[in-house]
Amino acid sequence: MPSRLLDKFLKEFDWEKSLSSYKDERIKAYLLLAPAASVFDSSSLALISAPMHIMYSEGDKTLPPESHAIYVGQKVSHAQVTKVDQNASHYIFLNEVSDPGKKVLPSWIYEEHPMVNRERICNTVIEEAESFFVENLKS
Repeated sequence: MPSRLLDKFLKEFDWEKSLSSYKDERIKAYLLLAPAASVFDSSSLALISAPMHIMYSEGDKTLPPESHAIYVGQKVSHAQVTKVDQNASHYIFLNEVSDPGKKVLPSWIYEEHPMVNRERICNTVIEEAESFFVENLKS
C-alpha cells in the first residue's frame, strides 16, 4: 500500500470500534501457535481469564519469540508457553508444502533448518493441543 494511501487510511479509520471488547463467551480455551503480539493490546491480554497455551519455535525469525509468543505469555500470566523446537521457522505449524505449492510459494515458507524434524514437531503440537483441550474443556 503506497504511503499516501496508508496515511489516509490511518487518518480516516474509526479507531473507536477497534478498542471494543471482542470477548466471545463461547471460547473456553485458547491455543496460539507463534502468535503476533502486535495484534493484541497489552492491557487486554491481562484481562484474559480462559486457559491459554502458546507454542513457538526459537528459530522463528518472522515473529521472534521474545517479542511475540513469550511476550504474550508474560502478559497472560496463567498462559502455558511451550518451545517446540530450537531451529524451526515461523511456518513450521503449517502443513508440508506440496510439490505444486513449491512452484508458486517462496522457499522461505517451506524450507527448514536441516536439523528440523517437521513430523516430530507436528506430532508434538497435536499431542500438546489434545492434552490442553482435554484438560481445559471438561464439561
